[in-house]
Amino acid sequence: MRSVLQLALVTMVGCLFVAGCGQTGERTYGVSGIVTLNNEPVSDAVVTFLPVAGGQPVVAKTDATGRFTASAPAGQYRVKLEKFVAEGQQSTAAAGGEYQEAAPDVTPPGSRNVLPAKYADPSTSGFQVEVKAGDNSFTFNLEEG
Repeated sequence: MRSVLQLALVTMVGCLFVAGCGQTGERTYGVSGIVTLNNEPVSDAVVTFLPVAGGQPVVAKTDATGRFTASAPAGQYRVKLEKFVAEGQQSTAAAGGEYQEAAPDVTPPGSRNVLPAKYADPSTSGFQVEVKAGDNSFTFNLEEG
């Protein structure tokens, strides 16, 4: 079931790229970091950077150590964090990868977000960052409750 969810996510990203949603022509800069929940790394979390000034979101996925990488244009971003697992299954660690400009509000079919709900909404997550020229590193420490 897990591989079906991964295949669906990869297919969605691929379709968006082919449809012309991929390249904006803007210069991008390295963005990396780590996501933790109660000081423990969160694997398979989806980190979405939403430009405050409007534009295409940038999406990355954490690896087994909670780390992510992406590329984003300079600017201010609100951040939302989610982790989807198939209904009835426990979350498991897996290798992550870089994703960009995926649909920001798509929940994979038959899955649920296992992170605290406030982090799934950029207006309540409490995270706003600035991407600057050069490399950018961010730490997102999430807490239950």
